[in-house]
Amino acid sequence: MGGYIFKNGCIVTMDSERRVIPKGTVAVLDGEIVWAGEGAWDARQEAFSKVQFTEIDCEGKCVLPGFIDCGGYAGFGYLHHLSVENKDKEAKEILSKLPADFFRTEGRCVARQRIGLGYTTGAVNYPWPDQEKRDHYWKKVQESLSGQRTQGIRMVAGAGIPAREIDEKDKEKLLIGMREEEKKSSRLSWRLYLGNLVGDPERHGGLNKSVSCEETASAVKRLRAVKELKVPLTANVFKNDVTVLGNAAEDIWEGNEWLFQYGNDLTYREIMEIARHKIAIAHGVEESIRYCPFAEMLERDIPCALMNENGFRGGSLDPFQTARRAQMIEQLRFDDLYYLPVGKQLELMTVDAARVLGIDKKTGSLEPGKRGDIITVDLRRARTTPFYDMPVHRLMMDGNSSHVAEVMVDGELLVEKGKLLRERTDAEKEQEDLWAQKLKSFLDKDGYRPRNTAGEAYAGL
Repeated sequence: MGGYIFKNGCIVTMDSERRVIPKGTVAVLDGEIVWAGEGAWDARQEAFSKVQFTEIDCEGKCVLPGFIDCGGYAGFGYLHHLSVENKDKEAKEILSKLPADFFRTEGRCVARQRIGLGYTTGAVNYPWPDQEKRDHYWKKVQESLSGQRTQGIRMVAGAGIPAREIDEKDKEKLLIGMREEEKKSSRLSWRLYLGNLVGDPERHGGLNKSVSCEETASAVKRLRAVKELKVPLTANVFKNDVTVLGNAAEDIWEGNEWLFQYGNDLTYREIMEIARHKIAIAHGVEESIRYCPFAEMLERDIPCALMNENGFRGGSLDPFQTARRAQMIEQLRFDDLYYLPVGKQLELMTVDAARVLGIDKKTGSLEPGKRGDIITVDLRRARTTPFYDMPVHRLMMDGNSSHVAEVMVDGELLVEKGKLLRERTDAEKEQEDLWAQKLKSFLDKDGYRPRNTAGEAYAGL
């Protein structure tokens, strides 16, 4: 692999000093950042004299770490476009009936969407429905990851576990499958995905008032089995989950790297428990009709980040809009325009997101030794000109995904001048269109209704 030099750009490093360099250079060699600093960088140094560097002129652009989406679900990308009814149970029923080939196509589509929007890393969880066989499940995972690999995105995959209990065969299958997939790509990291920690997903945040003793005992038993695997864990958490499980087993949060998703309606006691155990939170801002106490967690130094779930639940795929929506929610909650400032928004989608996913030694900032996960955003647009000062403010308040000019992952340039370099083949286009039609026919046949919030006159439009 050769080298790249991003020159003449406004460099937003997101390093420990949060340096913003009005006119600087970032150099990448063999997938790794070797320089990020002011002025020009001399590629004629003896150590690099034989390297052929490609220069990218970033005049009028911001150069920053690629965005990181901390949450998504395999299969939901297609369902988002078809506006399937917004219910977890219904989505899982649909996905459990689809063959593995669908997940390869869907994985390719979602990865391409994310890259085009400025994401260099995407997390994808693979729920394990009760009725699904082990071999069929892993075939879906393998096909989905294969589809994403064709686009070059960095992936954090959440391998699902059975909803009730996990036995020795399950453990063996999970670990073997994870090791096999890791060998295929250096851009893949693993977590275990537990789904909802307690009770029925329809409960959605303690809304059915209580959780049975049987549900609690089953959840504790499963968590103890999973903790023995000593791998990072991801789980959906809503009101009372942390309290109920903590009361049942005081040590349940110890000994593992935890990531909680959503966090809707968490109580003060739960926030303090999360802070005490240094558990990370990925806030599903595009999903949350009920609020997550995001500002309170940030004030207690709880590691936090944003996720948009492939935009499945009616939200935007655009990272800039996701950040602004998170800001708007906090400002409305506190009636204070200074909550969640633009610098923090950017942290939540870059360096903080990398920390939450446990990949901060690889990516999340522009500094020597980290991988070349870089995007450029063109600020020479009608809404972002004249560009004269406060580049981070202009970037986060007025930028959008259509301004993304270049995207690089692991030192590989995937988008140049706003155009994806990995063009779809005719066969891929045909397959994607075919699956869209097949899926729509399947939904119509089984009686799944599209989400309709605009009145009967617009149903299906």
